Amino acid sequence: FRGLAEGHRADGAALARLTGRPAEGHLIHPALLDAALHTAALPDGAPTDRAFVPAGTGRLRFTGRRTAPAWVTCHPRSLSGDTLTCDLRLWDADEHLVLEAEDLRLAALSPLDGALFETRWQPRPDPAGRPDRGSWLILADATGTAAGLTGRLDPSVPHVVARRGPRFAAEGPGRYVLDTADPDQLARLLDEAFADAPPSRVVQLSALDAPAVTDDRTAEEAARLCCLTTLHLVRALAGRGPAPRLFVVVRGSQAAGDSTRVAHPQQALAWGFGLALDQEHPELSTTLIDLPETDGTDALWTALAHADDERLVALRDTGRLVPRLTRARPDDDGAGVSPDGVHLVTGGLGGLGRVVAEQLVRRGARRLALLSRGTPDADTAAWIAGLRDDGVTVHLARADVADRAALTFALDTLRRDAGPVASVVHTAGVLDDATVANLTDERVLRVLAPKVLGTALLTELTPEADGLVLFASAAGLLGSAGQAPYSAANAFLDAWAHHLSRAGRPALSLDWGAWSGVGMAAAFAARAAETGRSGLLPFTPQEGGELFARVLGTTRRQLAPLALDRELLALAPDLVRTRPLLGDLAGGTRAAGDTDGLAAKALAATTGADRATWLEAYVRARVNAVSGGTVDASGTAALKELGLDSLMLVRLRNDFARDLGVEIPAAEVFAATDTRGLARMLAEALPQRAAPTTAAPGEPDRGRPDVPDSELLPATRDVVRLLRSARPDMP
Repeated sequence: FRGLAEGHRADGAALARLTGRPAEGHLIHPALLDAALHTAALPDGAPTDRAFVPAGTGRLRFTGRRTAPAWVTCHPRSLSGDTLTCDLRLWDADEHLVLEAEDLRLAALSPLDGALFETRWQPRPDPAGRPDRGSWLILADATGTAAGLTGRLDPSVPHVVARRGPRFAAEGPGRYVLDTADPDQLARLLDEAFADAPPSRVVQLSALDAPAVTDDRTAEEAARLCCLTTLHLVRALAGRGPAPRLFVVVRGSQAAGDSTRVAHPQQALAWGFGLALDQEHPELSTTLIDLPETDGTDALWTALAHADDERLVALRDTGRLVPRLTRARPDDDGAGVSPDGVHLVTGGLGGLGRVVAEQLVRRGARRLALLSRGTPDADTAAWIAGLRDDGVTVHLARADVADRAALTFALDTLRRDAGPVASVVHTAGVLDDATVANLTDERVLRVLAPKVLGTALLTELTPEADGLVLFASAAGLLGSAGQAPYSAANAFLDAWAHHLSRAGRPALSLDWGAWSGVGMAAAFAARAAETGRSGLLPFTPQEGGELFARVLGTTRRQLAPLALDRELLALAPDLVRTRPLLGDLAGGTRAAGDTDGLAAKALAATTGADRATWLEAYVRARVNAVSGGTVDASGTAALKELGLDSLMLVRLRNDFARDLGVEIPAAEVFAATDTRGLARMLAEALPQRAAPTTAAPGEPDRGRPDVPDSELLPATRDVVRLLRSARPDMP
């Protein structure tokens, strides 16, 4: 309303005086016209709960007068749904008509506008840093990539190459064979080959050997090579001294470059798993590199030897590419759904399945098949009865999507009773959160099964379907601490949708953010809280359903429906640092170094008993921030009683590393019983510092943090206040 000097209501209309603005070559200055449009909000009864933008006009007449508009009148005609219609007239200072817009239509902005995103791969120059001279560990593949790398290594650089085999054996200096998915053999490799110091670089190439997923055997082998080998490798590296930089290399798993087709979707499992690793173990600086379909060894060597800060990289013939999320507009208006054929919804009895089914019906579907492993409860049965009362034919099918025999039987029965499958919406999944320290092979395979093997089987067994929509998660895009297998499974869905373009089959993967009230995460309060801390706001079932309907007719292969917490992203630079895809969406994020080092400076100003007191206060502050609770001053309350789970302890560990530069093995953090124990652990891990010297008169005190409270990030400010309550003399 800056262009309006005053406004008046009368008889259901509005009159406003415009502030003067020179035309500057325009018949009417655009800013003046924009101000005039704001008068649509002034009449009595005008909607104030939504924002409206111009959408069209029935008749626009310019009178030819060159005088500047000084007044505007608005007469509302109607408000129907999301469209406001009015007549707008602009008058000059002598009350002569300048411009008239009749039947001007203003459309309400939906809160969902701008909630769709897509990944764009942007060119980056090759890294040009000094080559690393530390030792290397290469977990070799059988496709020749490892051989190409070792041929380029300077002989003076110590390196160990370990290839896959059934049992551990040394084959010569720096050459080993082992089962890379066996944690005991990995530990033995590190004990023998790196007894003095851990490697500085670890290059994980196992995923390059992963087979295409077609059945139980190939699905398990792909999981072993893409996820389990890395899982056990990270565990074996823990607690062995300075953490190395971990590189996970895949080939043709990302839709990057001129061709967006994906040759090896199974290798995207390693990509997604690595994304989650980076959230839990930032000390590894996990870097994911996707090679072109053929060769790329020279570019890979450069990326490894001269690595920079980019964590997600695709190497293509055109150069190095990095991904960033950008806003996407639907390329359809919410396409209708054919009433012919059966529309199959997996996980059809769950909350997401019900949202999907209702949207399909609203857009024309008359026959639904709801596939689930269980049977409907009373509430779901009543909902199904309501659909049938509305004339919708609902078929219930029972099967595990990852069980070929059961799925085949269910689909054959469905075709016999109802006809061919017209489309498939795959919402089924399993959530079993656990940190890397607590994951088992069985838990990993259980989470992967419905989204990996289930998707492959659905694609194979419904060749007649002309549409496949995969409900993925933002965890497969951004990574999610405590959800490494889930991140892997969802990254596979994205790659699979692109992969199907090679066969000309339509498919869409939707990387959903959070949902409220429905979906697997809705049942877990801790997961919902963690999602909120990651900068993702939840969609209601109504909002999610509307977004699903908006993209039904899209020609894209992958979209991410996300509600981003812009304020949190702007105030938490660590979120963007650990999720580089968000880099272009958080332009207001302050520089990471604005308040970095404040805790370390405060610590440096302490010694002896004062240091112990400071550390206890610091640990209590961080526990409060992570758990959302209040830790008493005694510091003797058990961590479990405070509600800290393994994921929260991982966040604590990462906070210690970021604030104080101390890397404590996860197992030791998990073993702590109370906050005093954590403080003692920090004290033992911290290097001993001399007591601070007092600055000479007139000189600045270098040990005193000089960042004013007003400039601190909110979380940092809370920590500082708690520390000062424990140590009133703290600067």
